[in-house]
Amino acid sequence: MSGKSLTNPGGEVGPQEIDPATIDRKRPRWEDFAAAQEAKARLDEERKQLHDYQTKLDEARQRLDRGDITQADLDKLKDDLSASMPEAVRQKLDLEKQPKAEAEAAPSRDTPVLPADMDKLMRETGLGPGMTP
Repeated sequence: MSGKSLTNPGGEVGPQEIDPATIDRKRPRWEDFAAAQEAKARLDEERKQLHDYQTKLDEARQRLDRGDITQADLDKLKDDLSASMPEAVRQKLDLEKQPKAEAEAAPSRDTPVLPADMDKLMRETGLGPGMTP
């Protein structure tokens, strides 16, 4: 049997180390535990994505506030922010629920869409400056 034993805590144990019949039925089953671990991993990844994106937004805001950005750099920055936008931010900004007229005007469904108001994107995501997700 692969895994760890009682001599190596935190791992799988075999029937030679513990009789499964002695485990109280009220205890969580492996499937429940595994589902919780998967959910935690997914949320940790989402949090990391939000934190990374917030860092990009903070850097973009600083450049915009200083006014040291060319139109070409601004376009590149918008494209980068749009492409790297986490799903949680898209949902918060309701970018997937565009009115029909806006959707028809969009270049293609594969092109990420940013709100016309960059300030809204950078200031109203619920992740203000200095805040962590």
